[in-house]
Amino acid sequence: MGVQRVLIVSHHETAKECLTIKDKAFYTRPSTLTLSYNHAMFGFDPYADQWRQMQLYQLWDGKKDGSDNVLVDMKNLFENTTLNMILRLIVGKRILSSEKHEVDTINKATYLGLIITASDTTTVTLTRALSLLLNNKVELKRLQQEVDIHVGKDRLVYLKVIIKETLRLYPVGLLSVPYKSMEGCTVSGYHIPAGTRLLVNLSKVHRDPRVWSDPCDFRPQMFLTTHKDKDFKWGNMELILFSSGRRMCPGVSLAVQVLELVVASVVQGFELKTPLGEAVDMTEGIGLTNLKATPLQLLITPRLPSS
Repeated sequence: MGVQRVLIVSHHETAKECLTIKDKAFYTRPSTLTLSYNHAMFGFDPYADQWRQMQLYQLWDGKKDGSDNVLVDMKNLFENTTLNMILRLIVGKRILSSEKHEVDTINKATYLGLIITASDTTTVTLTRALSLLLNNKVELKRLQQEVDIHVGKDRLVYLKVIIKETLRLYPVGLLSVPYKSMEGCTVSGYHIPAGTRLLVNLSKVHRDPRVWSDPCDFRPQMFLTTHKDKDFKWGNMELILFSSGRRMCPGVSLAVQVLELVVASVVQGFELKTPLGEAVDMTEGIGLTNLKATPLQLLITPRLPSS
C-alpha cells in the first residue's frame, strides 16, 4: 500500500497463524501510526520491554541482594501492579517512572487512547446495534421482553448475542490496527520479510461463508446454537474484532459491558421506530471507523412510568 510492503489476511486460519502461533514476529506496530502521542500510547507503541518490565525492574533495583537476585511473590506483584495501574489511570497519578516529562507523556497518551478507542468505537457499534434491531422488529421485541423479565447480572443472554452479531456484521474497523513483522517468518507457506506490515481484513473474516451460513444476514440466534462457542476470547479467530495474541485489545471487557448496558437501557425504556416506518439505511460511510453514511433518527416513546 503506497511505498509500504503489506500482508493483508482475509482468512481466520491465516490470522490465527500470524497473531497466535507466530505473534512474536508480528508483535510490534509501525512507527508511523498517527495519534500515538510520540509512541507513548500502549495500544499503538512499537514493541519494547517498557510496559512489561519497568515495575518489576524497580522492585529488583531496590531489593537485590549480593548475587543480583531478588525473591518475588508473583501473585502479590501481579495484584499490586494491576490495581496500581487501574487506580493511577483513573486519578491521574504518576505512573511507571520517576521522570516527570516521561510521566506526563504516558499519562496523556493513555487518556487520549482511552478517549479515542472507547468513545468513537462504542458510539459506532451502538448505532449499528439499534439500526439492526429496528430492521428486525422480532429481535427487538424479544430483547425487550428479556430485559423486562430478566434484568440482572449474566441473565441477558439474548442481549449478549445481539452485541456479538452486531460486531460480526459491522466491526468497528474494517481492517485491524496494523502490525509490523520484527523478523522474517513464513506464513501459510509464504516468506514474509522483516518490516512487513500486517492487516487483518476483519469484514472478510466475519462474513466468511465457510464459517457463517447466510453471512450477510442478521442472525443473533446462531450464537445460542450452532455458534455458541464463538466469542471475543483470545485465540477465537472467527470473531476477531478485538484482535488476538499478545497485542489483543485490553479494553474488550469494558467495551462489551458498556455496549450491553446502553442497549439494554434504551430498549427497556423506550419504544423505537423510524419516522416513516421505513427500514434503516445500513450503507457504510467513509472513515477510520465503520460509520453509517446517514444519521440514525428515531421516534421514541417511553415504555416505563415517568418515575
